[in-house]
Amino acid sequence: MKAFLLLLTFMVSFSINAQELNLPKNPKKGEQYMYCVSSLNGETLWRKTLINPTQKTVKKIQFQLIFLGYKVVETGVLDVQTKKQLKVFNENNNLGSYEQILYDSQKLMKKLYKKKKKISRKTI
Repeated sequence: MKAFLLLLTFMVSFSINAQELNLPKNPKKGEQYMYCVSSLNGETLWRKTLINPTQKTVKKIQFQLIFLGYKVVETGVLDVQTKKQLKVFNENNNLGSYEQILYDSQKLMKKLYKKKKKISRKTI
């Protein structure tokens, strides 16, 4: 009986503390997301992070970083130089000190890219 009560207590406490982890809409085949913890301004933040990006996704991220003024060579590989610039981008946009591709980074980068591209079309 004690074992049953202990198990029941564990299950109830686990379900109370469980968090909903939402995946991005329409994730691409082969791409996996995980949650990372980082401390920003003394506050612990959970960030959804792309852990297995395709070459196409990395090239797209690199192209957008270049267009936004970051110093990256478009290789299609999530290499050291790309990770450093991702960290700078994330820090500049208050997303934390991450060298990974954050789900939030992807969304914001796409938004900033489209905005800058639209502005550059108007000035031509």
